[in-house]
This record gives sequence, structure tokens and C-alpha cells, in this order.
Amino acid sequence: MRMKGGRRYCGLPSGSILDRTSGDHVNRAELVAALVQRAELRKADAARAVEALFGTNGIIATELRRGLRVQITGFGSFHPRTRGARVGRDPRNGKTIQIRAAVAPLFRAGAALKAALNRKR
Repeated sequence: MRMKGGRRYCGLPSGSILDRTSGDHVNRAELVAALVQRAELRKADAARAVEALFGTNGIIATELRRGLRVQITGFGSFHPRTRGARVGRDPRNGKTIQIRAAVAPLFRAGAALKAALNRKR
């Protein structure tokens, strides 16, 4: 990505969520705004759609909590990954501590997403 006239430019059509001046990430509000623009939804409907998919009680999180894989063809898949218990160090005092086993989300990009990211612009 490069700067063009003080704005970030990545070769995407004007109005893209990446055609903006703030930061190097896309937040929830910007995702909602992009959905409003592309799908021609009302802002409230787009916000509900984003929350239904990505919220802490959304579809993806709910299925991961159930131990299931969420696969979106052409995009990628989300997996629940179990991390075993281990010994760590408290950074404040250097003492060893026991870290409990936990489940963490894992995302693996699909072939189509990888190809789209590596395509010449």
C-alpha cells in the first residue's frame, strides 16, 4: 500500500474500506460502513449482521465453543485449538506459575483468499 495525495492507496476502487486515512486496520464500525455501501443495507441491519457473525455470542464464536470448525469456502476456516497446561513466569516478579489449559481460536486462510492477497495489482 502506498500514500497518494495524503491518503492510503492500494489500487482498490474508491470507497473501499481501505481507502481511508486512519490506521492500518479495519474496525467494526468501518466493516459495518463497508457492508452498508456494498450490500445496500440500512446501517442498523448491517450492524446486526456483523454482530451475528463476529460478536462474542455470534455464529462463529458459538460454533467454536461447541468444538466445531467453521468453514467458509473461498475465505478460510476457524478451528478451536486446545492449548495444554504449562508452566510460565510471572513477568512482575519472575516466579514460576501454572497456566491452565485453554481453547483458543485458530484461523486458516483458504486458497482463494491467499490467491487474492498475492495477486498482482
